[in-house]
Order: sequence, then structure tokens, then C-alpha cells
Amino acid sequence: MSKIFLVLSFCLASCFLTTPPVRAFEEKAPTSETLKKKLSAAIEQFDQQSSYRWTTEDETTEEMRFRPGPVTGVTVRGGETHVTLSFGPRSTQVVIKGEKAAVTNREGRWEAIWLSDQGYSSEGIAASIARGVRLPIEEAKALFSSVKLFYEEGDMLVGALPSNEHLSHRRGTEAVRDAKGTVRFSVIDGLLTKYVICVEGKLVNDDQTREVWQQTTIELFEIGTAKIDLPGGATEVLKRPIP
Repeated sequence: MSKIFLVLSFCLASCFLTTPPVRAFEEKAPTSETLKKKLSAAIEQFDQQSSYRWTTEDETTEEMRFRPGPVTGVTVRGGETHVTLSFGPRSTQVVIKGEKAAVTNREGRWEAIWLSDQGYSSEGIAASIARGVRLPIEEAKALFSSVKLFYEEGDMLVGALPSNEHLSHRRGTEAVRDAKGTVRFSVIDGLLTKYVICVEGKLVNDDQTREVWQQTTIELFEIGTAKIDLPGGATEVLKRPIP
């Protein structure tokens, strides 16, 4: 009988020694470094796509004088980029090919310009608008590089922005202070599909201080399958020599 109790005691002791603690089976939240690697791979995969379309939507408070309208764009790797920018009731189209661009003027006619034009003529202003066009992949890479730590919030990867550079610049004596913001990336099937920039701060003008915020949402779609159909006017002016 004593031998049986001895064997039973040994078996029980073995169970306690070999059974891992319950905590070992608990799923741990991914670390910032893990999320950073996941996002880096998603951006890299997006960068390898042959083409894509995107839309940009801005939301902001009434206190912000500059309220940009929606932007739509399509780009083909190694080819052209066609973007339509809205400014209130008006819109401007930009077609970029290498160092040249075609831009619609106030009358809706296409002008061909060099992107390097720094002049104050109408062509210089058009070049400034064209130079302001930033592809989502370029912006996504810059945002990714500026964030130090990431965490998960639902199905989004979130990081804090280090500065207020994404708030619209003010005019005259107005300035934005105490700005802070975040960027949220959406990754589906290992591919970047959307990112959202949220910033807020205080608008200071003389002795008045108001709370302001701005949110920019960039949606990416037709990734790898987008086709570009350029307006005839843009194609024609891009063929002409530029003085």
C-alpha cells in the first residue's frame, strides 16, 4: 500500500512540475517593434504595386480659414500621375510626367511647365501647385519614419506624430500652438490600404485662443490594377517643347 501512495505522490508532483502556468497560454499583445515590422512590410508591398488610385478627404473646424477640398488621383509606376485638387467651387487638374507637368489654369486651359520653375509668373504658380502633389506612398513612408512607437487600436496601427507639421499653416499673426497628433494605418492582407492623420492644437490670434483640429483620410484602392486615362489636352501640351 505504501508503494502505491509513493507512486501516486510521484505522479502528482510530476504533473505540477511539467504543467506550464496558465499565463503561458495567454495571448500577448504585439510589441511596438512587431507592429513596426508589420507596417514596414505592408508599405513595402504597397510600394511594389504597378498602379493605384487614391482619394484624400479633409475635415477641420470652422476656425480654420483654409479648408482644402477633396483630392483624387491615379498613378502608374514609371509613367504618369493624374491628380484633381478641389478649392471650394473650383478644381485644378495636374498631370505629372518626369520633370514636366501639365496644369489647368483659371480658364481651364492646360499649361505645360517644368516642376523646377520657381518664377512668379502664372507658370511658376502652376509649377508650385504641381510640386505640392505628393504621392501617398511618399507620405506614408515619411509618416512611418517619424513615428517611434506603435500600438493597436481596433484594426488600426497607431503612432503619435512628433510635431505639428500636418496642421495647415496660419497667416498673419495667427499661429497653432500645443499641437499634437496621431497617424492611423490600416493593413489588410499584408497591404497598406488607408491612413488617417489626426492633429489638434490651439489657434492663437492676439488675445484670442481657440481649439482647432484637422483630420485627413487617404484611401487607397485599385491597388495594382488601376488604369490611367489622361485628358487629351494634357497629353498634347506635354508633347510641346517648353521655353
